[in-house]
This record gives sequence, structure tokens and C-alpha cells, in this order.
Amino acid sequence: MLVTFLGLAFAPASAMAEPHLSWSAPTRIADHPLRDVSCPSPSFCVAVDTVGDVVTSTDPEGGPAAWDVSNVADDSLQAVSCPSSALCVAVSLHGKVVASTDPTGGPSAWK
Repeated sequence: MLVTFLGLAFAPASAMAEPHLSWSAPTRIADHPLRDVSCPSPSFCVAVDTVGDVVTSTDPEGGPAAWDVSNVADDSLQAVSCPSSALCVAVSLHGKVVASTDPTGGPSAWK
């Protein structure tokens, strides 16, 4: 069903949702508040937190044990963007940038 309002067309969310997607129950994966997450594929996600950690997983639905935490910055990371599993860039509260071409490689993989 398509609804038109002020010249714009809208469809109910249920009409646009893909039938194979579903939500899982919330799971704590880090000890500090997460600020942002980037998942360029269903099998790779990177999140950043308020104490300079990146939290990575190659199995995001695998529960807490499937996530690895690496401290990569001495500042609160605010955002992360990963266009692929081969590049992630994160920015801090005070304008610092950390990047990795091997995001799951631990702290030494981030520069």
C-alpha cells in the first residue's frame, strides 16, 4: 500500500522490510558506552566507545564472546566508518583520527 502526503509517497515499514531480517535481544559487548558502529557486511562490525576502544566482531550475532575489545586511542572515540573489512577510520572527541587496514588485528593494527 502506498500513501501520498504533500506530494511525497510513503509505504508502511512492513512493506519495505526484507523478510529474512530480524532483531536479536540486546547483548552487552563492552564495559563502556558505545558511541557508534559500522557494519559493512553481516559478518563484520566495528564499534567505538567513550574510552578509546574499538570493539570488533566477525560474528556480530555470536554474543559477547564473539566481540574483541582493543584500546587504540587515549580519547573518547565518537564515530567509526568502515567501507569494508579492509579499512576502518574512527574519530575522537578532540579531533584525533585512528585508522586500520586490519581492524581485527588488535591495538597495534590501528595508527
